[in-house]
Amino acid sequence: MTATIKLSARQRSALRRAIIGHPLWDSYKREQGINAADLSSTRCLEIAARFGIDIRAAIAAADTDNAADTDNGDTAMSDTADNTANTAAAAASASPDKLQAALTALNALLTPQVDEAAIERIVTEKIRTALEGTALVRIEVQRADSTTYKTEGHTHPLFPTLLKALACRQANGQPVNIWIAGPTGSGKTHAAEQAAKALGIPFYFNGALSMPHELLGFTDAAGKYHTTPFRQAYEHGGVYLFDEVDASDNAALLALNAALANGVCAFPDKAEPIKRHPDFRCIGAANTFGHGATADFVGRAKIDAAFLSRFPVKLHWTYDNALEQAICGNAAWAKRVQAARARAADAGLKVIIDPRHTMAGAALIANGMSEDMAAELTYLAGLSPDQRKIVEGR
Repeated sequence: MTATIKLSARQRSALRRAIIGHPLWDSYKREQGINAADLSSTRCLEIAARFGIDIRAAIAAADTDNAADTDNGDTAMSDTADNTANTAAAAASASPDKLQAALTALNALLTPQVDEAAIERIVTEKIRTALEGTALVRIEVQRADSTTYKTEGHTHPLFPTLLKALACRQANGQPVNIWIAGPTGSGKTHAAEQAAKALGIPFYFNGALSMPHELLGFTDAAGKYHTTPFRQAYEHGGVYLFDEVDASDNAALLALNAALANGVCAFPDKAEPIKRHPDFRCIGAANTFGHGATADFVGRAKIDAAFLSRFPVKLHWTYDNALEQAICGNAAWAKRVQAARARAADAGLKVIIDPRHTMAGAALIANGMSEDMAAELTYLAGLSPDQRKIVEGR
């Protein structure tokens, strides 16, 4: 925090005279590109401390000096030189007690006074403003071990629905498998992890896969079995998130068909199939519903219909603007990104402007960058000049 320090006009003028009469002043002003007119109270104190000027003596002299409070720019008057010399001599001959008193006075001037109550009010107001329009959701889950999970806060509008779907069981006692489709950065992975926390069970996940052994594990040449997140969740219970499932190879996916539909799965280290744990919950997260590539997600595969049928519950996970504004910490910036996203969609531009740009840009701005620079480094990066004009509304 930078303290704003006020000196009286007479004190500031005296300190200025001491500074511009100092041998280091000429070289310092050239390096910094400043002159005497730029010497505010705070800057006077900083430069005086840098030059080793006795600040307390200079200010004390000003309080008893009846001279007019004027500043003659960079012209060092003869009496200024005399006063500076006297000040230096006084500082050199000062007793330790006087030196300590001077240091104490300087510290008092340079130390900002913090009003903790005022800061708390400011922070509380900023949080309230950022979260405005985002509904508080109260969630209570009765777990299988008879414990209760309670939370209240700001969540995606579909999170309660996801949680209820994960908690339900079919007639055969097995939980339902759920497919979540939504654009990149919409919070699918985070929602699955939070759901596992609410249910009180472990969370496992993997990304896109190309071969069956990445799901089922494998036994190496030394006879050691290498497990997988799917195996751990299937055997011991937990929420298993198969992320980027629509970017996976169908050959790898088909290894799951029996495991998800029949309640048993064969693994290479066991002679007998392993039964599905009662608390195994499976979520497939994707950018599409498995019907093939789209204009936005050209690398997505058309998923085998038999595999898709293993996920009877499907959720369309969209962006939540209010939550995006709340969690990024900079509502004004979030609204700018969201407006750019809306303009791109209205114009039919095939570009991705997602909440990851919002989060990254907010971090850049918090570290001192301008909004325009944050935009250049995030959602505008890679766009053509014409596309930039459209998304920025210019």
